[in-house]
Amino acid sequence: MMYDSIRHCLKTSVDHYTEVDRNDWILAHSGQCVLNGSQVHWTMEVEEAINNNALPDYLATLEAQLLKTVELVRRKLTKLQSITMGALITIDVHAKDVIKTLVGLKVESIAAFEWIS
Repeated sequence: MMYDSIRHCLKTSVDHYTEVDRNDWILAHSGQCVLNGSQVHWTMEVEEAINNNALPDYLATLEAQLLKTVELVRRKLTKLQSITMGALITIDVHAKDVIKTLVGLKVESIAAFEWIS
C-alpha cells in the first residue's frame, strides 16, 4: 500500500506540473515529489528542445525559470519548503549548466553522447 501511495503522489505531482504556474506547483507538493517531478519534466523538455533545434531558446527559458524560482526564497516558507527550495535551486542551476554545455557543443540529437552521459 505504501508503494502505491508514493507512486500516486509522484504521478499526481508530475501531472499537476503542466496545469499550474511552476512556483505554485513547487509549494503544492512535498519535497521529493517536487525534485522528482522537476527532473521528469526537465528531461522531456530538453529532449523536445534538442529535437526541435531549440536548445538556446530553452536555455533562456531555464534562466528565467530559475530567477522566478529564486523569488520564492524571499517568501515566508516552512522549514521543509526551505529545504526543498535549496535542493531544487541547486538542481536547477546544474540543469542550466548542462544545457549551456549542450548549446556550446551544438548537440543536435538525443542520441548524442553529451546528452546521454
